[in-house]
Amino acid sequence: MFKPVNRIRQLYQHTQAIFLKALRGLVLPVFMLLGVSIGIAALSVPAQASANVPLTIEDSPALFSLLGEDLEAGLENTNPKLVKPLVLQSALKKLFALTPSKKRRKKAIFDIRLRQDIRASLRSLALIQPEQVEPLVASDTLLEVVLSWNDEQLAERASQRLQVLDKGLSAYLRISQNKSAFEQLVDYVPALYNLEERKMLLQLLKSNKLPQPSLKNKRLAEFLDKRISRLAKSLIFNMKALVRERRRYEPDLIKAMQSEGIRFSAKPPDFVLDYALYSDGQDEESNAWLYEGSISLLGKYGIPIVSIDLTIEETVKDEEQAEALALAKMSTALSQNLRAFLLKKR
Repeated sequence: MFKPVNRIRQLYQHTQAIFLKALRGLVLPVFMLLGVSIGIAALSVPAQASANVPLTIEDSPALFSLLGEDLEAGLENTNPKLVKPLVLQSALKKLFALTPSKKRRKKAIFDIRLRQDIRASLRSLALIQPEQVEPLVASDTLLEVVLSWNDEQLAERASQRLQVLDKGLSAYLRISQNKSAFEQLVDYVPALYNLEERKMLLQLLKSNKLPQPSLKNKRLAEFLDKRISRLAKSLIFNMKALVRERRRYEPDLIKAMQSEGIRFSAKPPDFVLDYALYSDGQDEESNAWLYEGSISLLGKYGIPIVSIDLTIEETVKDEEQAEALALAKMSTALSQNLRAFLLKKR
């Protein structure tokens, strides 16, 4: 089901779900809440696990753009086939979002983004999908989305899946550490899918006070999780020998790559970075600075791991600033493509 609900109805449903859980295995008298009587007969209604997810325009610009300024009217009048997928995707994205501290985000940005990419693919799993999605207009700028699952089915299926995931972790004990950080990370990517799905399912069970299964490989999961984080945070590169004309770009490029979580080092690297940036001058009409750029990460024997060609426009007054912004875009695109390369290794 998918339909907008008003605050009284939403509060009723949420309270009913809580009440049903409290009554499980007990016999209690009828009680009154919000002027609505819920009796013992309500025990025949399947108990619901639920999550209330607040959404703002920052969480889902596309959804709020579709609904327009009047959210209530937007929910009533917009085609549900257009609204429902956006509401569901936005709510699940926020529900399972990673929320690292600023300090960790700065030091582990590649690791965090890699895990975010993995969670984005896991959000489509059938087990994660709620049975009901009900958006409530809380204010002119806020939607509250209620996601509901049958809690008995969720507890049973999540428990079974967690046992499978837990058993599968043993396969990653045999990965050799006599490789570069990147080569090890490639081998560990399937384990990272396992670990992130595990966390998402445990989060659903815990938040709804549903029983969590006893998992034999809990300590192994913690070890692998930390191991993968250390590897993702330790990726380093060297520069390919460049002609003199390109060397002036190096400081900005090194800084941009570091902001993506990949550091420059004189130590034996995971990659060798090769790049070129050519200026096509300034457009007379738009005053934008125009560039043609290419950037690659090379592995063993100079074989490209990822390689990108870009056409870049930067509308700023200063050419030096335009160059720095162009190099930052090249670094961001390279990081995105490197994560995509890793995710294909599942």
